[in-house]
Amino acid sequence: MNYIAAHAFVMETLENNLPRHLYYHNPPHTADVVQAAESIGRKCKLSNADLLLLRTAALFHDTGMIKEYKNHEMASVAFAHEHLPGFGYSAASIEKISEIIMATKMPQQPKCLISEILCDSDLDYLGRPDYFAVSHKLRLEWMYAIHHEDSLLEWYQKQHIFLSSHQYFTAISRSMREQGKQNNLQQINELLGIK
Repeated sequence: MNYIAAHAFVMETLENNLPRHLYYHNPPHTADVVQAAESIGRKCKLSNADLLLLRTAALFHDTGMIKEYKNHEMASVAFAHEHLPGFGYSAASIEKISEIIMATKMPQQPKCLISEILCDSDLDYLGRPDYFAVSHKLRLEWMYAIHHEDSLLEWYQKQHIFLSSHQYFTAISRSMREQGKQNNLQQINELLGIK
């Protein structure tokens, strides 16, 4: 399985074909998720084979955004089925990668550790210092992609609900990001006047 060639292909394809109004679901997001997945996967002591499946799923998880926004996970799976055989991936590996990608569909429903790691990697930013910058990229994207018309106040109210209900799946992500997420939630609460 030639991951390096697949990586170059996917990143170039995203760069050249994603709609320009995707301020969040863009090549830097994919690179960020791949990096987080690899870091968490190594800390979870995944085998090299499982780490390769995880990295590939992270790489392909938003490729469907090229064709459609709302059901992009299924489109991403279709993209993986179309292109991964050309990089030496077996049918069994592609099925597993597809299952991992589908776990990221909201609400996230991972069924194995590799899927849990990708789900945590996809939302890693919730517990990071750059949360607000990344969050506003998503808000801007929603304004253009799905004509999202919430005010900034309404956005923060929804973010309050989302961060309050979100839980990281892996112990590694909880140890690395939960406190940061709670800090970000506290800042949102202060903006909303919630004590």
